[in-house]
Amino acid sequence: MAQYEIVRVMNDQMFFVNVKSVTELCVGQYVEVLNPAKSYKTLSRVIEVYDKYAICEKLGKHKVFYGDEVRFRPRYN
Repeated sequence: MAQYEIVRVMNDQMFFVNVKSVTELCVGQYVEVLNPAKSYKTLSRVIEVYDKYAICEKLGKHKVFYGDEVRFRPRYN
């Protein structure tokens, strides 16, 4: 299991990502979904944060899949 990955795809626009409870993740933070089989990234945004997972909304045009690796972009204040 990757450090962060998609654990459930709800529909074409929303998916769940596993996170650690100590992760400093905030609503509105951008997420890159990396598909290991293909060479593209899909941009997404965090819409809700819970203890063990975050719900994200896809902004890019590419499809996301269960198990895709996720990388959180740094927050800038």
